[in-house]
Amino acid sequence: MSSPDEAPASDNGALAKELNALVESTNFDDKICLEDFTLIRVIGKGSFGKVTL
Repeated sequence: MSSPDEAPASDNGALAKELNALVESTNFDDKICLEDFTLIRVIGKGSFGKVTL
């Protein structure tokens, strides 16, 4: 018995295929760096550095 918020099994299979295709097409070799973000303002400073928004 499934709960009302669960998708039917056929939808789960299609979703799994779509997610697998997305994961396979994603390039995990690129590392995230500071240039990937837009720094808006400093919201705090401490002994170990500053926190930006």
